[in-house]
Order: sequence, then C-alpha cells, then structure tokens
Amino acid sequence: MRTVQAELTLTPGDVLYLPSGVPHCAKSPRDESSLHLSFSVYRGDFTASGMLAAWLAIRERGGAHSVSDDVVGNIGFLQRRLSGQSDPWDLTNQLIHVSSSLPLLRAFDETDLPAGIATAAASELVRYSRELAARISGSSGEEAAILAQRLRSLGELSDHEQTDGLLNSFFTWREFHWANFYATHLRGVVADTAASSALLTPVARLQRRADSSAMLSADGALLINGHRMSELPHGSLPALRFCMGLYSGAAAQEFSLRDVPGGEGTAVEVVTLLLQHGGLQLVPALGHGDRR
Repeated sequence: MRTVQAELTLTPGDVLYLPSGVPHCAKSPRDESSLHLSFSVYRGDFTASGMLAAWLAIRERGGAHSVSDDVVGNIGFLQRRLSGQSDPWDLTNQLIHVSSSLPLLRAFDETDLPAGIATAAASELVRYSRELAARISGSSGEEAAILAQRLRSLGELSDHEQTDGLLNSFFTWREFHWANFYATHLRGVVADTAASSALLTPVARLQRRADSSAMLSADGALLINGHRMSELPHGSLPALRFCMGLYSGAAAQEFSLRDVPGGEGTAVEVVTLLLQHGGLQLVPALGHGDRR
C-alpha cells in the first residue's frame, strides 16, 4: 500500500531537494503545461557509510595522508558493503547532519572548522558504525564478523582519537577527490602577476571568491582551483588561513592588507598569489551614494 508523505506545488524558480532513493512523481497542474528538470548528484563518498569506509580503510594504513590505488579500491569495497546494509534513504546512506557535513566539506583545513564540529561528526559516525555492526553481525561468514568488529572498534577509541581519526581520513579523502576532479577538468586560469600587483593598494578591499576551490594539504601545500603549490612563501600559513578561511580568519568577509597577519611583505606576497590563482577578488569601490 502506497502512502503519500507530502504533496508540494512548485512555482517558477523553486528548487526541491529529495534525498537519494525517495520515491516521487511530478505532474503539471490541470489545464496547464510546465517543464521541470531533475538532476542527480552522486554523494556516496561523503555519506555516513562512505565516510565510515574511508575512516576504516585509511585507519588500517596507519592514518596515511595520501591514498594509493589499493586503498581507493578498499574504500570502494567497504562503501558498497556498508551501503548495501540499508535502503538508499536510510540515514547511513545520506550525508551526516548538515551542521557538520557542510563545514567539513567547505573548510580550508582542520583549523578552519568551527569549534565542536569534528567531535559532533565523529560521534554521529560512531553511532552509525554501531548500527551497521549490528546489522552485519546477523550475516554469516568470517568476513562479516571481521567487518563488524572493525566498525565496533571505532566506538572503543577515546573521544580525542575518534576526532583525530575522522579528521585525518576525511581531509585525506577530500584531497584525493580534489586532485581526481582536476585530473579531468581544466584548472583555473593564472592571472598576470604585474596586473594583480598593480591593483593592490593599502586601501583595497579584498574578499575570498565564492567559486574558489581551495584547501590546505596535510603536507602544507596550497591546493587552489586545480593548482598545487608546495613552495610557499616562508611564514605564509597564517596569512593563507586568514585570507581563505570560511569559518575563521576573514571568514569570507571583506578585509584589507593591514588585516592580514604576518607583516606587510608577507601580506602582499600571499594576497598577490591568491589574486593570481582566483582565490581572492578585489571588491569594487563604492560610488558616491552607494551602500554595501
């Protein structure tokens, strides 16, 4: 017997999000025609089961900060094994709570995360690991018993170990996907150095670009719009974190050179680098009578 959970009427410009696997149908109002477009977004790698798979596989390799082909294969195997324990719309096959998943996916690095986010995410995933372990324990075979024990072992870690383990595996897995994406997509255009420097004045207003894809690698390299820069100016990390932070530092708000930590020389060097690679933009000056 079918049960209708909700009937919704969309108007031009509306967007409706439905979690993966939710049955639905669309129809036009009576005596009217309409057009709607549906887009499917694959999120499996960052669902609860996907994050648990990465955590288990990377932890098994001693918390490595990079993933080899066999680790990628193991993560894929574990993800299919875990996701197959539930229906597509089960919470284990959805993103973890948005209050945790969004900062984890957006943060420039671990230090950019709001306080308590990593602990909350680890706690949520450990709860799901116990649920999945219980389901898998109902299966016969040595492989099922080993996987169930591996899941239960996450709950035996201290809170600190859980948080550190999650952060390491998540940002390692996120960096892999960043590199994998730009292996098949065009990298951002690098602007002329002289042009970027000429526009930079002490009173210029700057802001992180909303479309910038940037993160700080575990080895200290800057990953930005498809470019990986390992040779960064000496002492530039505080300035980079300030400029590109979404939850700390400038936090995606406007700032000027004098706000950037590290001294004027470092500030100019870092800001010029980020302007070149599409990490920052110059905010147009307000005209007379304009309001921001």
